[in-house]
Amino acid sequence: MNKLVTVGLLSLLFLLAGPVLVELVRKDSGYILISVGNTTIETSFWLLALPLAVIVARAIYKGLLRILYSLGFSARIFSGHRSKQIIKKTHRGLLHFVEENWAVAKKDLEAVAKQSDQPFIFLLAAAESARKLGDFEACEHLLSEAEIKAPYNQMSVWVARAKLQLAQKNYDACLETLQLALAQDAKNIAVLQLLKHVYCETKQWQALVTLLPTIKASEKATKQFNEAQHVMLEERVYTALFEETTLKGGDKAPTDFWKSLPKTLQHSPSIIERYSIMLQREALTDKAEIVVRQALNKHWSPELVAHYGLLASSKPAEQLSQIEKWLLNHGNDAALLLAAARLAMRNQLWGKARGYFEQSIALTPCPAAYAELAALIAQLGDHQLSTSLYQKGLLLST
Repeated sequence: MNKLVTVGLLSLLFLLAGPVLVELVRKDSGYILISVGNTTIETSFWLLALPLAVIVARAIYKGLLRILYSLGFSARIFSGHRSKQIIKKTHRGLLHFVEENWAVAKKDLEAVAKQSDQPFIFLLAAAESARKLGDFEACEHLLSEAEIKAPYNQMSVWVARAKLQLAQKNYDACLETLQLALAQDAKNIAVLQLLKHVYCETKQWQALVTLLPTIKASEKATKQFNEAQHVMLEERVYTALFEETTLKGGDKAPTDFWKSLPKTLQHSPSIIERYSIMLQREALTDKAEIVVRQALNKHWSPELVAHYGLLASSKPAEQLSQIEKWLLNHGNDAALLLAAARLAMRNQLWGKARGYFEQSIALTPCPAAYAELAALIAQLGDHQLSTSLYQKGLLLST
């Protein structure tokens, strides 16, 4: 609206003044001679006067605006339209930000930041949009600008910059930034989560073990704690540490490490399975069998019982006997029946093995059970049936 009024007034001025100006130029174009040293410039009066007139008019316009502002007219006459435009761009920019339309959000939020009296939050949002677009240079520029505009909000800038450095895989710089943030607030959940990501990416498992209790306490304090996710993270960290310890340690490394685990993880099927594998690598299969058996007697797990069926201890008959005890309470467990079939095979009880394979397949068909049963049937001499079973297993796998 303001622009339309300005254009209208200028048009009216030219319509009124134009004919008079043309008549003056026609009657007398004037003459100006400028001499500086050996240089002379000759021109008509009007050719020089028109640009000067524009400059003077602009100066007068700005002067009038200052006078109006000093008299308190700015809010009533000029700022209303400007405020509406800023609000409109703010709403549009934030909507695009929420909708993850990063390019438009960045453009609008940058524009709002330039016009706003409180640009910090808009600069941060524009920086985040730039990071999502992969425009890391623009992101850093916007963060630096935000840092200058509001140095008292340093924590927010540190978090945003750490995200940028993490996206760039600049882990050393990211760690430095996060350490600065931690020095200011050691329990900041956003900083701790970013530090967790850096440690995972750089495989600093021991550092992450030290950090886990702080993360847990911070998540509980902010009501963001998810026990299942925390357990998954613990399992991932300790499994990786398990591997490192076993590779670097000696025969006792897996056992020593097992004792250092949190009690909650000593009931985790995946951790127990990993521990069993580590023991088998150290030729401690009988010990692995005891660990898995005791775990299954306390907490039943189909995944762990499948692993038990693959354990090649020095006493396969006792293993099969244990399996058949479990079958009294878990007779409809396909994984247990498959484990029983494998242990029967190890004990060379072909008929019993075939029966267990068939029961397992009847409950939950799986390619491995079909393949192992087919091999057993071929060994028994029925090649036609063996071929049919292989085909069924192949069909199931595809």
